[in-house]
Amino acid sequence: MITNNLNTNINVANSKVLLVIDWSNLMFRSLYIHKIFGHVVSGYELEEDLKSFTNKFAVDVCSVINMFNPSNIIIATDGQHAWRKNILPGTDGYKSNRDKDPNVNWENIYKCSDDLLEILRKRNMHVANVEHAEADDIIALIKEDVFEKHPDYNIIIVSADADIRQLISFNKETKQFCVVYNTTGRGKNSNRRMYVTKEFMDWYNEPEVNDIFFTSFDPQKYYVKELIRTNSIIELYPDNPNMVVLNKILCGDDGDNVPSFYGYYKNGKLIRITPLKAKKILEQTGSDSVQSLVENINKMPDALDKICKKHVDDIDYNERLLRQRQLVELNSEMFPKYICDYKETIDYMVRNCSGTSFQNMRAQELLKGTEYEGANKKKALTAAVFSDLEKKLSNTRPLDGGMPIFI
Repeated sequence: MITNNLNTNINVANSKVLLVIDWSNLMFRSLYIHKIFGHVVSGYELEEDLKSFTNKFAVDVCSVINMFNPSNIIIATDGQHAWRKNILPGTDGYKSNRDKDPNVNWENIYKCSDDLLEILRKRNMHVANVEHAEADDIIALIKEDVFEKHPDYNIIIVSADADIRQLISFNKETKQFCVVYNTTGRGKNSNRRMYVTKEFMDWYNEPEVNDIFFTSFDPQKYYVKELIRTNSIIELYPDNPNMVVLNKILCGDDGDNVPSFYGYYKNGKLIRITPLKAKKILEQTGSDSVQSLVENINKMPDALDKICKKHVDDIDYNERLLRQRQLVELNSEMFPKYICDYKETIDYMVRNCSGTSFQNMRAQELLKGTEYEGANKKKALTAAVFSDLEKKLSNTRPLDGGMPIFI
């Protein structure tokens, strides 16, 4: 039995949700699961396997859309040859450590991806792409534009990329938020984390004020509470966006081929800044954000000398910090101008949501009439990241305000 809350129809009217999908990130995770559970009999050379993968990917996309019932959707895609690859001359380049499976026909996979993007575009979803820009850069532009110009929108980013967590934010005055939903669990049958700031958690946990006239009603909080109530797999998890970016600036990231702020050889072994050393550097320089680290850069030499137990005089600290920020920080101040100029297009996408309902989307309906229709449904759904959710969605109906509730 469903009991409708009196406030339900206020939800979407007063609190709009912009869903931002990190397309490549979701695609690679869909492909990874499909390769394991999708009974693939070729390296994605056969039409059957490509249909099955595209159906599985479509199921995942529909699942996250149905979960969040957004007012608007922007899909952020990667451009070729990311601009950061030119920052480290004489090396293999930024993210060069990411090897692709040689047993996969990537040309076929990317065609499936592009075809699905075109299908979604025809469903009034925006697809954002800039030459040489990563999806991360585009998502950062979206976050900046919304927080600068659109206080009526809240942002939910769908990505398992840890770097994206530096974008989580909460405005105490307007209650506007930007959160990141991680599509992958941390173990079998584990919950999916939605990363939020500490300020968000404090707001979320504030006791409700009873008011028969609903003057204290908070549509943003109502949306989040309904989201958690109707989707048991979601777990709110507080994180510090400043520490996400500071740790990567100082420690680097082997997976992305980002070097640490400083490294040296001792007895033939490379010594680099570890998370523990980074914590000490931040304490000694009195830095708790990128901006404060920039302001306290004159304290860095003494701090690094103490941490490394040697005199470090072979780097320019300002130049090194700028290099690290360009490689790591998702801030338009660090981007090339032509990428920053794309913010005007982003703003157009945010403003033009077309009034389309993205509710109760189904992969089968999405792909009807396309070359991907008629896939082996069992193979496609067995491999779905959100297969349990898809089963639940088949037995759902929306509340008056549009939020799905399981019955």
